Amino acid sequence: VVVLGRTGRNFAAGMSGGVAYVFDIDGDFSSKCNLSMVALQSVKKEKNSNSYKGNGHFNDMTRFDEVRIKRLVERHLHYTNSNRAKEILTNWNRYLPNFVKIMPTDFQKALVEMKEKKPIHIKRVN
Repeated sequence: VVVLGRTGRNFAAGMSGGVAYVFDIDGDFSSKCNLSMVALQSVKKEKNSNSYKGNGHFNDMTRFDEVRIKRLVERHLHYTNSNRAKEILTNWNRYLPNFVKIMPTDFQKALVEMKEKKPIHIKRVN
């Protein structure tokens, strides 16, 4: 989910899975977020972000934040004609650093552990 508006206090209370991105234009989101179960991460410009065309690699929620956010904001603009979405997309490089990634710490740990495990190959016996 991407939040393009302001948030209230206690954001992410009880958040145990998934990822949220908040457009923190005022720079005060961290003071409104309940950090008991989540970590806040900055979103950085991806190398070769224009080369990602498919959706398959977006299953890895630990990567591809810039492209994921941009696609979500583009969809929001398409369906709502939002002035804020239009402004963000028009000035993408300027506004990208204002996004904050919110991910539950246990969820991120589980994703990293799953990524590090090697696939199990089962030999079929007839």
